[in-house]
Amino acid sequence: MKDRLAIGYIRSAHGTNGALRVHSFSGESEHFRKLERLTLRYRGIEREYEVEGVFGTHPTLLLKLKGVDTREAAQRLQGWEIWVSREKAAPCREGEYYIADLEGCEVYSRGEAGSVFHGTIVAVIEAPHAFLLEVALSGGGRAMIPFQDHFVGEVDILRRRIELKTPWILE
Repeated sequence: MKDRLAIGYIRSAHGTNGALRVHSFSGESEHFRKLERLTLRYRGIEREYEVEGVFGTHPTLLLKLKGVDTREAAQRLQGWEIWVSREKAAPCREGEYYIADLEGCEVYSRGEAGSVFHGTIVAVIEAPHAFLLEVALSGGGRAMIPFQDHFVGEVDILRRRIELKTPWILE
């Protein structure tokens, strides 16, 4: 499992003092209030910041970082992802998973002769009605699987394995 996770991104500047409007990937905001430091990432560039304050709640969550003191400085950070250590991220509830933990998992289904390997998850895409698991198929090509109970069975993050209930969806 990865040690660091993306927990949100900078949507825009807010006001004139360098405050940042933040989108929380989990839809929660309480874990932001406990942050003392964070990393911003954008196109391979990383910057470390000290957190001065967190205000509001999702969807209007505001973040103030030390050294970002003007609207212009805040605007330059628009689109940057917010990364923290795993223990600082929002905890997952039953049936929830971090996207970073799903990527790289192998996809199997149950066949008459045992488990059948279909491929590996290479990306997780947020769609309007469900997350989609993009699978690089073992025979070549790619397929999208809606991450819903109807299609996906057991998810075992420790074994890096996901069971597919309906293998026909890969066709």
